[in-house]
Amino acid sequence: MVGNNKTCIISDKNTINTIILFPKTDQTTEVTGQSIIIRGETNVTSYSLYTAFIGSGKADENKIEISGGSLVGGSRPDKRPSTTNIGTGYTGAHGDVNSSASRNTIIISGEGTNVKSTYVMGGRVYDDNGSVNNNNVTIKYGTTVTSLIYGGYATGGEASKNTVIVDSAVVNSNILGGHSGRAAKVNENTVIIRGDFKVEGNITGGGGHAGHFSKEAHNNKVSIEDNATIIGVIKGDESKAGGYTANGNQINIGKDANISQVSKIIGGTSAQSTANKNNIIIGGSVSGNVTGGEGKIGSENNNIKVAGNVGGTVIGGKTDSGSASNNIISVAGDTQGDIIGGQTSDGNTTNN
Repeated sequence: MVGNNKTCIISDKNTINTIILFPKTDQTTEVTGQSIIIRGETNVTSYSLYTAFIGSGKADENKIEISGGSLVGGSRPDKRPSTTNIGTGYTGAHGDVNSSASRNTIIISGEGTNVKSTYVMGGRVYDDNGSVNNNNVTIKYGTTVTSLIYGGYATGGEASKNTVIVDSAVVNSNILGGHSGRAAKVNENTVIIRGDFKVEGNITGGGGHAGHFSKEAHNNKVSIEDNATIIGVIKGDESKAGGYTANGNQINIGKDANISQVSKIIGGTSAQSTANKNNIIIGGSVSGNVTGGEGKIGSENNNIKVAGNVGGTVIGGKTDSGSASNNIISVAGDTQGDIIGGQTSDGNTTNN
């Protein structure tokens, strides 16, 4: 293991069993430009792997690279848990301190490279209002990752414009572009899956769950390209919090993608508010159900276009109350289930 005050390199078939927190402090500070590079068939079984782990402040523009057939998260000699968290920026303070973990990068690549951890997080902020924006996680070129993947994870603040790319690699867990537990915004996050490999897990562009702030999940995107195989559920976004709108999210699935084991595709979901103007484009056929938007008090102006067949039911907009109008569905092939433009228990279903 070599390095300087900015870069730590672990290589040449070394086995590392210690915790790597580069650097670690409980104080408020700013950590930028740090890198951890793991390569050359190295075995890393540290409990945590972070380029920056600070109490509060800024953990921005840091980087982790794992390549060259390395194993991260293998079994430990002392029988303790293997690597659980991998992240380029972490701020751990509680309360209203407005930290950030943004513009960080994780790249996992190379044939034989294997990551087995609980989480891979481009940026992670623990305080109530801290933000995780513009982080990137890329997994590519024959790598296998068995980890819950977040482009950015905020406990209470904004998680926007984060990106996860899986390119010709295997992922055996769920993927979320951006996540916030009590988000002010979870917007414009992107998940891209491409190449002739497999993702076995649910894919969500942006999501959050119950909290107390004004909330929105808008314009998140999921793109499935080439011959990628998906086994799970695909959602543009998922919202479970009061007042949380899920609007303008987009799912694009290419004609050669294998989605025969996808049980459902949903453009946008809001458990308490509206799910409007979500778009789904499927270039081939799908075996499961397809829903443009699922709202609590409205689901309008959603669009679904399927070039092939649908094995389940297609619903343009679905809501418990309010309007489910102006939804558009186009299916070129056969549909095994029903085609429903708009569905509501108490409201309008016009112009579908």
